[in-house]
Amino acid sequence: MMEYRKKYNPISNKYFKEKEEKTAWEWHSHVFDLLFYSKEDSAITDALSELLTCFGVDRAYLGLIHTDGTQISFKYEATAEGVRGIIEFLDQRFLTHLHLTEKELPWLFSQLRAKEDIVMHNIERIPIDAINCRNMIKDNNVCSLLFVPTDSRGVINGFLGIESVNEHREWTPEEVEQLHIFAKCFSYIADQEILKEEANILAMQTTRNDLLLQMVVENIPVGIEIYDEKGYLIEINPAGLDILVTTREDVLGVNLFENPTISDEVKALIRNGEYAYFENKYDFGQISDSHYFQSSAQQKYKSLVGKNVPLKDANGDVFGYLQLVYDNTEEYIEHYEKMRLAVDTGKSFIWEYDVKADKVTIDYSLSDESLIWGEKSEERPKIGQSYKNHLQRIHPEDTKRVFDEGVLPLLQGQISEFSATYRQWVHNQYFWLTTNFHVYKYDSEGLPLHVMCYSTNVTEQREMELELLRTREVGKLKSAFIENMSHEIRTPLNAIVGLSCFLADASDSEQNRELTDCIRSNSDQLLRIVDKMLYYTQLEAGTAEFDFKTIEVKPFCKRIMEKYLPKMPAGVKLVFKELPHSVSLYTDPMMLKQVISQLVENSINFTREGSITLAYETVGNDTLRFTVADTGIGIADADMETLFYPFYKAEAFHKGIGLGLSICKWIIDAFGGEIRVESALGEGSIFQFDLPLRKK
Repeated sequence: MMEYRKKYNPISNKYFKEKEEKTAWEWHSHVFDLLFYSKEDSAITDALSELLTCFGVDRAYLGLIHTDGTQISFKYEATAEGVRGIIEFLDQRFLTHLHLTEKELPWLFSQLRAKEDIVMHNIERIPIDAINCRNMIKDNNVCSLLFVPTDSRGVINGFLGIESVNEHREWTPEEVEQLHIFAKCFSYIADQEILKEEANILAMQTTRNDLLLQMVVENIPVGIEIYDEKGYLIEINPAGLDILVTTREDVLGVNLFENPTISDEVKALIRNGEYAYFENKYDFGQISDSHYFQSSAQQKYKSLVGKNVPLKDANGDVFGYLQLVYDNTEEYIEHYEKMRLAVDTGKSFIWEYDVKADKVTIDYSLSDESLIWGEKSEERPKIGQSYKNHLQRIHPEDTKRVFDEGVLPLLQGQISEFSATYRQWVHNQYFWLTTNFHVYKYDSEGLPLHVMCYSTNVTEQREMELELLRTREVGKLKSAFIENMSHEIRTPLNAIVGLSCFLADASDSEQNRELTDCIRSNSDQLLRIVDKMLYYTQLEAGTAEFDFKTIEVKPFCKRIMEKYLPKMPAGVKLVFKELPHSVSLYTDPMMLKQVISQLVENSINFTREGSITLAYETVGNDTLRFTVADTGIGIADADMETLFYPFYKAEAFHKGIGLGLSICKWIIDAFGGEIRVESALGEGSIFQFDLPLRKK
């Protein structure tokens, strides 16, 4: 080993001979002295330089594994003359950082975690899974290397590494063992460096947190006040000074328990070491009159919301108070103005119930009672002077509902708000009121102290609703009457149609046959009208039933067209445009047939020449579109909006009762589709409706 070093080592012969005379123990002792007794700043680097001479290598360095276990940094290294160091190499390679990451060299990290030595005589023989590691080592001109893990209390904290640049080295077991001994010395250094890193990180985090807290305290738009255990103000942030419109000199030292704007109830909670919430109208005149502190506020009041938090030690003893104060004056004014506007423009008013005093108070400052009650009397209307009196004024049929479902749970603290519509005796009559009850202040036990109520006179709306209900009942009776009448008329009509057919077949006279045909034709028309009336009443009453099936669209439409071919007027052509491929539709065939038939019949009735076309097409993957187009007389713009209304007829002289298109629209809407029309007078009409291509 000494002969090899002598051949390799570039250091002067005199210096080399001094090293030759050192034993292994002397090497270890010398490095130990440098690491633990030298006061020089370069002691660690000097110790690594000793390894260069001891092992006859070109680089020696200490790798430190960060506390997160995913990075290795290099703070200390020594190199032979003219050899690039690991730190310089990393700086040139990565530019942005001087460390190795587990993502870049997973094999290296896995070896170190397994506490495995890395002994490389020739880096070309490195394992295939360490290809990234090999490439990086080659880039730094390494021929051979030896890494030995360092640990502290059984935890790997880094490694001690030596590298040969000029030639390959066959590391001997003695050299590996000797580097292990040195690694035990350097493990302490690695441990100290990691502790320093953790301390620096902690210090940086602490400093950062302190700065963050300071920034928050100084910039948060909430007043922060800190009081000592006796209630004297010892600190306040800028927002707190802005809220109170004062200076630190004028306000520091005031006593929390002498604040005239805080109620005795809240002060009692604070003295007992409990959390206290408060909303108050901060009266600067009261502050000035009591000489509490000097304020330059121009406004008389502010609306403040606050929370007082007791500061307690480990024994639960209070050593101070933290009070947070938020100025919601602008929000209060905005809310007040909105409420005033809402109340002033409607039949509404605000009233309050003071639970402790059992007092009901109406605020008529925001509203005109003549708008609310319809008249203005010398004595302002009352809705009750107390809780009991208020309930007595509610209609007996509504009292139990309002009390059991709302008032009682509210006063017991089970709910914080509720809304109810009820009748109340005011001005010698009952009015319908809709009231929103909202608790806005609680006592220490969580029970309501004040309930704010917003009431609106909805008597007119309620009467309209009742009238609408009565109208609907009348409508149901009308529908039932029409349905019964239709059934009653349909029965004799069927008999008349049947007998007229029989007479026509049995009669030999041409005149008799013409008369019976006329009877049958008009009876058929009357029967269709009755059927439409009956069907419409079923749709209107919601009693119509669907019978969905899967149909093939092409033959379905063909059968409808074949029915109307004999009925076509002279000079009018019936056209059916079909798709070359099969299309299936899950629908109610009878209802769909009724829609298409109605549209075709309308076209026949209003077309004197040209054509009537039925077509269908798929739109996208989920829609089937039907089209019925004609070259008839068209529809005026004035009739377009009301075309689908029940009993509406664009041509008053034309036969029918105006239910056909309204029935079509109802059916298509029920199918989840949409119907539309394009038309111009003298140019014809195009009716289209889309249906979803749903599966069974």
